[in-house]
Amino acid sequence: MKIMDCTLRDGANVVGNGFSPELTKMMIEGLLRSNIRIIEMGNAKGLGATEKGSPAPISDVAYLDLIHPYLGQAEIGMFLNAKRFEADNVAMAADKGISFLRLGADAGDGASTYEKAAVIKQHGIKVRYSLMKAYLLTPEELAEEAAGLEAHGVDEVTIMDSAGTMHPADAGAYVEALKARVKIPVGFHCHSNLGLSAANALSGAAAGMIAIRYWVKPYLLLWLLMLVWDAGTVWPALKVRGSEPTPPQPVYFAIPPRYRPRWAPAHRRPLPCRMTKYAG
Repeated sequence: MKIMDCTLRDGANVVGNGFSPELTKMMIEGLLRSNIRIIEMGNAKGLGATEKGSPAPISDVAYLDLIHPYLGQAEIGMFLNAKRFEADNVAMAADKGISFLRLGADAGDGASTYEKAAVIKQHGIKVRYSLMKAYLLTPEELAEEAAGLEAHGVDEVTIMDSAGTMHPADAGAYVEALKARVKIPVGFHCHSNLGLSAANALSGAAAGMIAIRYWVKPYLLLWLLMLVWDAGTVWPALKVRGSEPTPPQPVYFAIPPRYRPRWAPAHRRPLPCRMTKYAG
């Protein structure tokens, strides 16, 4: 199981269109210490969004300069909405050494992105692809679209539950259909509007997906890293005061007041979290 952390991109929608340089560096370094090796970051709306009316705290160039010291330690890339595709932005990202671009388009629009994927590949950049609003197509239809993308050089496809309305049975059916049709890696991008993202991820894993995309609000990042405890490549070297990794056990910490959910009482309420094996 591979895990891509996109807190620094998708999670930035909570605060605007991006995180500050200081927070970006802090979270990248924390993710690297936690053995996360695929990281998506930058403008929440993707590469080129600043010029299209969605400015982040710093420019795409500044974000890419910021990650340069970390490029040898992980795959670090950006999202690229196909509607905001500009060849010059792709060339700039390639010059800065970006590891991948995650090209995204609504399910059913895959054929319109073939040339854009080809441009990215020409620059030596890995093309990850998000099948946004995957539920617009049936599992079989989405699998056919994924096959077309594979034939045009896409390196990996992600089933994106954009509205967060899929159920575990849906997640499993979509993953099974794509796995039966393509040879490239199949991932799943969960949203938890119905509180089912973890269940959907587990269902997708059981169906054979090999990559999971997630983002969390910054105060929950530690919680999620604990949730995926001992996932093989995620956090195998956690030590407590120099000891060997502790076995799965309940962990409690308090949510800072400014980030406390509306359902939390006024007093400090610990958020119960359990370390548990997520996927072997």
